Amino acid sequence: QTTTQTTTQTTTQTTTSALTSPDEQKETLKTLNKNKNLLTPSQSPKTTPETTPETTLVIVESPSKASTIQKILSAAYPSLYTVLSCNGHVLDLPSAASDVPPSMKGLPWSRLGIDVSSGYKPLYVVPASKSPLVRRLRSAAAAAKHVVLATDADREGEAISQHLQSLLPPGTACSRVTFNEITSSAVLRALDGGRRDIDADLVHAQEARRIVDRLAGFTVSPVLWRKVAPGLSAGRVQSVGLLRVVERERERMA
Repeated sequence: QTTTQTTTQTTTQTTTSALTSPDEQKETLKTLNKNKNLLTPSQSPKTTPETTPETTLVIVESPSKASTIQKILSAAYPSLYTVLSCNGHVLDLPSAASDVPPSMKGLPWSRLGIDVSSGYKPLYVVPASKSPLVRRLRSAAAAAKHVVLATDADREGEAISQHLQSLLPPGTACSRVTFNEITSSAVLRALDGGRRDIDADLVHAQEARRIVDRLAGFTVSPVLWRKVAPGLSAGRVQSVGLLRVVERERERMA
């Protein structure tokens, strides 16, 4: 992704699809590095990740998985692996108007987070709560020999790996692995012989799902608030399903 770091509330934005060119990514990270005050002292990580030029950093989604996999790898390869978690998505569409970067607030589609007129390009931001964690992961990756993106084996996990890769320091060596079970044999087998590139098809599938979610939620949910009850959220599947039911009922009544 092409990203632009701004404040502790919104640290990264992109108006491109999940896969971008090296030049775009380089320019983004150049902008990121101009921001020296990404975190206040109270937000700074209390500990420094134990990564060295001889260490491989493994990033998973769940803290509990990170703990279990760290034990497995420490037993098999002492001091060679550090496992950290990203706690799910590190990039997403803006969840509030305050998340929209100041430079984009004047654009008619910025609150929606999707430039519908330009091929449905998404605007990604780092959620405010994830800023310290992203900073920590970048620091750990910069000190490591290699980064293994071991997020879940589905389209969400694939997109998270792509987003993580886009946020890491330029030139970071990365590979992707997946585990179907968290056992010693499965983890070691994946790391020893199952490394691959990120699957762009899965990334695009997740991005399409997220965009449709946002389009349905932002356009249909306000109707539910007015007609049914405040706070309801319209889903991408239920909304279309309900439309088809209404259309068939109108055909029956005609």
